[in-house]
Amino acid sequence: MSRRFDRSRPFTATDPLPYIADTNDSPIELTNLEVEVLVTGLFAQTTQVLQLHNPNTRDLEGSLCFPLPDGAVVCGYAIDVDGQLVDGVVVPKEEARRILEAEIRKGIDPGLIEQVQGNVYRARIYPLPAGRSRTVKIVYISRLTVEGNDAAYHLPLGHAEGVDHVSLRLEVSQAPVQPQLGGLGNVSLAPFESRWVAEAELREGTPVEDLQIRLPNLPDHVTAVEHFGDQDFFCISSKTRSADAPKPWDPVRVAILWDASGSRPNVDRELALLEALCARWKAVTLDVRVVRDVLEPQTHTFEVEAGVCPTLLAFLGELPYDGGTNLAAVDFDELPHPNDEAWLLFTDGLSTVGRGLPRGSSRRVFAITGQAKNDSAWLSHLAQRSGGAHINLLRTAPDAAATTIASWADALRLDHTVGCEDVHVALDGGRFTVVGRLTQDIGSVQLSGPGAPSDHLAVTRGTATTGRNIARAWAGHQAQVQKLIGADVSTIVALGRTYGL
Repeated sequence: MSRRFDRSRPFTATDPLPYIADTNDSPIELTNLEVEVLVTGLFAQTTQVLQLHNPNTRDLEGSLCFPLPDGAVVCGYAIDVDGQLVDGVVVPKEEARRILEAEIRKGIDPGLIEQVQGNVYRARIYPLPAGRSRTVKIVYISRLTVEGNDAAYHLPLGHAEGVDHVSLRLEVSQAPVQPQLGGLGNVSLAPFESRWVAEAELREGTPVEDLQIRLPNLPDHVTAVEHFGDQDFFCISSKTRSADAPKPWDPVRVAILWDASGSRPNVDRELALLEALCARWKAVTLDVRVVRDVLEPQTHTFEVEAGVCPTLLAFLGELPYDGGTNLAAVDFDELPHPNDEAWLLFTDGLSTVGRGLPRGSSRRVFAITGQAKNDSAWLSHLAQRSGGAHINLLRTAPDAAATTIASWADALRLDHTVGCEDVHVALDGGRFTVVGRLTQDIGSVQLSGPGAPSDHLAVTRGTATTGRNIARAWAGHQAQVQKLIGADVSTIVALGRTYGL
């Protein structure tokens, strides 16, 4: 038996990987699945090897569509040619299309994987030969989900149900605590040299649950250093420092920019957040502007009274959600009202018309999304440059998100470094993560802002182990920043080729 895929409807973000589209014949079957997970520090490299069988009497072409975890970066793709997996190489999208068409004309079977938008990727598979199988390998790096002193890795395995053969290999290195494994019944992680390892073979009929690896009760401060190529890369994760509780933000007037494009058909989480904010602020004026492919000129003003504003929720819920999005045309310095204290931006960040960052940063921007398909790098950069925050409502409950916004004082930011370059800082779940290149034997990082450590953070080359998880995670951040600031395509392609993105 094998796993079959329904292609009678379009791909959605809730579909498990893989999803084969573009044919009207008998469903493509997943007959074999190999999963390998390598956790280093607070980053995980996930490899999935999928054998796809075409039961039809003619060759087919398919698209393997899949959303990745928030902030994940593809760092490997291969497809079988004459029975051997051949790794892909990074080229600009336009060049890839030209090569693809030229190879098809020569009768060669090329593969192509591309970032469609945000965290959604698509791999072209051609041909899927009649009555035969092809094998595809996908590798990506993602950050563990962190909440306080607990970190966790989660891999949905709904697509493994009913597959003839599933093999799993898990490895946790540089773990500051004993990892815990969930979703594999009696299988457990066992210590092996300086790592924790687990392997399992699941036959047809074995119940399959989502895979979970937990790192509970982390130390307040965790550092990992890896040597890759001729460079060293580090990852620091620390619990935010307890500081004097910031004075609650109780605004008089706030601006809302609401994305009503067709990529946001479900806004229940965003409406729940607004309801929670109204309950906290009790009495506030909200100035709403609506954006699709153009920014609508009219401002809709709502008054929150006694912590409720049903007319606001009804207005947003009844908007038609259609058309494209052009967020690059927005100027955040053009306030709906001069007394607006900040912006609440509700969007997935996926611009279909135009590209780039909106203008203006004189007011804080809270970039908020509740969609699985989103451009987290774009949203984070937009929020951080204004002193605001990026909030993903798939990772943070609406009440907790309302608490974050209502108590926000300033953004955690990089202040000074020694012996470190190209450093990136992220805040998530009560901990901050710092990744960068270590250029001296001993380096230090100084942060400022709420929750920042009172002293510098030290990192040493002497603790480095050989690996590339942290290097790839760093390169993913670096490439996203280069893309956002409009760097030359050759710079981004060079990063991809060097670090396998």
